[in-house]
Amino acid sequence: MVRGEAAMVRAGAGVMADSIPEREEEETRGKARAMPLAVDMSHKANGR
Repeated sequence: MVRGEAAMVRAGAGVMADSIPEREEEETRGKARAMPLAVDMSHKANGR
């Protein structure tokens, strides 16, 4: 969600019996990092 100059990002993981917690955390953090990058790219493309 974006409001003015602020954006809120949420990401989740699907933990299974054979999941490796460290990898799940890394994957979730990667998902969360992608959205602010996309917002920044969008702002740059639109001259903000």
